[in-house]
Amino acid sequence: MTSPFSQDRYEYDAEHLYYLPAKYFALLETPKPIYLIGARGSGKTTLLKALNWQERLDNKSLLKQLKGEAFCNKYLGCYLKLPTIQLNSFESWLAEKDDNSYGLIFGFYFDLVFLELLSDALSHLLAGGYVQISPERESIHCTEWIETRPELFAKSGKHVSPSMSSMHQRIRGVRRDIETAARINSDVREVLQRFPIEQIGTLGTAVAKQMAKLLNEDPTAANTQGWHFKLCMDEGEALSRFQQRVMNTFVRLAEWPLFPIVSYVGRPDDISTTLIANLTLQSADRQLIVIDDMERTDFLDLAEGVATIRCQKQLDDDSVSFDAERVLGKLSINGLLQRQIARSEGQVGADLISSAQEFTKTSPVGSSDTTGSPPIYQAYLAKQLELSTDETTTRPDARYQESTQYRKKMVAAYLSICRLLRLKHVPYASADMVVGISDNCVRDFLSQLHRLFEKSGLELREFLTSEIKWDVQADAIREASDEKSDSIPESGVLAPVETGRLVKGLAIITATIQSSSPDMRHLRSTERGLFRLTGTEGKEDLAESALVLVREAADAGFLRLYKQGDDIRCFRVHSSLAPAYGFSYRGAYYEVRIDLDELKSLQEAETLDSLRRAAQTIIGRIEKQPESEIKPTGDEPPLPLFPNEDDEP
Repeated sequence: MTSPFSQDRYEYDAEHLYYLPAKYFALLETPKPIYLIGARGSGKTTLLKALNWQERLDNKSLLKQLKGEAFCNKYLGCYLKLPTIQLNSFESWLAEKDDNSYGLIFGFYFDLVFLELLSDALSHLLAGGYVQISPERESIHCTEWIETRPELFAKSGKHVSPSMSSMHQRIRGVRRDIETAARINSDVREVLQRFPIEQIGTLGTAVAKQMAKLLNEDPTAANTQGWHFKLCMDEGEALSRFQQRVMNTFVRLAEWPLFPIVSYVGRPDDISTTLIANLTLQSADRQLIVIDDMERTDFLDLAEGVATIRCQKQLDDDSVSFDAERVLGKLSINGLLQRQIARSEGQVGADLISSAQEFTKTSPVGSSDTTGSPPIYQAYLAKQLELSTDETTTRPDARYQESTQYRKKMVAAYLSICRLLRLKHVPYASADMVVGISDNCVRDFLSQLHRLFEKSGLELREFLTSEIKWDVQADAIREASDEKSDSIPESGVLAPVETGRLVKGLAIITATIQSSSPDMRHLRSTERGLFRLTGTEGKEDLAESALVLVREAADAGFLRLYKQGDDIRCFRVHSSLAPAYGFSYRGAYYEVRIDLDELKSLQEAETLDSLRRAAQTIIGRIEKQPESEIKPTGDEPPLPLFPNEDDEP
């Protein structure tokens, strides 16, 4: 059977399947400007398309998610993929002109693009009977618009009764005239004289108000709230720096009934500056939705929902569902270790089991493990960190001790023990690990499920009701991670060789400093690997060049970026690469310093051997860094989503 979890980009699907996460979709439906930020594969395009009027009429999967009501909330969404309009032409034409002229003309162009989309939507809705407005009322409204702005609309046809369709044609004609002016490098002064160009967003808002007035005359409307419109702009990263300032201005001046929504693969460098003096774009003016930062429970809801609708489509059965815990099981670090030790030969594994058995006699910590596995990682931590193991400790105190001294360090202990056992690959299995490795990326989650399904050899119905064996999971998850690691050359980054070296080098460093250290500091400051760039003073150009690769790798889903303050940039390797290299499925939580020269040494390594030498040099310097300088980001490593009894607080 074909895997239901195999995937293409949204644009390649013949009919896209929809799952709408209630919490985030409700935010998008609010009448407020929004910047939507998320790495590739996080679901931004799906969310924006779900707001689009035509998709709501044509897509059965989406209409089902909307419970058959395409316009119950009385808004029309118009989807626009920004790279499909003439951004580069305007940059070439206006970049050398004064900011005011560039801003006014480009803002006017945005108004025309939006109004063309909106008038096309209304034409179809009126023609299809989705909105009950008489031709007479339509003509009266369109005549009013023509009289208000004759420079734009009067040429829609002297002998034709004004209609939404004729308005659409005229707006499209003006939009093309502006694009032609950009292509032939027309004189800017002539363009400003020819067209009625006002403040950014003024035309769009004014005409949108007139169009909303028309819709509100529909006698069949189910509620009395006014219509509003959403301009859903995808791939905002295509905007130049100045065009982003125009967008900020457009968003800052937006008002009912026009609300822009713009998506980006990463946080823009400037989402505050406008073209109006002393007027900035603040949080009260727009909502910032960062999909990458969603809570793990929210991501689990999204991931399971997407997997479920794919399975329902494949089986033509709405009763089936994908449940991560049912298929992948709960996380048990000790269970994974016990299975590995059973397969290993030599004294190391036997000593670990012996220590765990002795630990059980002297400490109540880990004694409630419902999996039947001995407290292997707890005993290891107690020995390496010289933790107290007082058998007289009361049960509440033991719970507290387990939480503060053991559970938060369990992944560090797991990686250390796997290295001690000289395992070729660290095994990853369980729902918790799959969700963590996905790093809030639906595409990575589906990639793992695709491999798991193929590796299991089961029919889909059986797959959905069975718990996949841990060794099958480990092989499948590692293969999915290896495949992603190998995909950098085809990922679309501008410098794939240098980006590949950078990601691989950082991954090698992360895996090493999370699983070993001369003084066991990796067990005290667990899951190190949030790299803080330093050594940039006087080397701003070199730093910017190095950070270009970091940003590109983050946009493509190989790194995760963090910004702290105005100047300090932090980043870590994306958790989807953890199985390929052997670091924590939770990512990294403790900062370590990486100097600009060190970062460049990874990017410029010519061979794998030289890359490894550069990585080892950085590791050596990190281990000499005073432990007091190693600090957490402020976030705690997440607790298991599906806790066993011994993992509960």
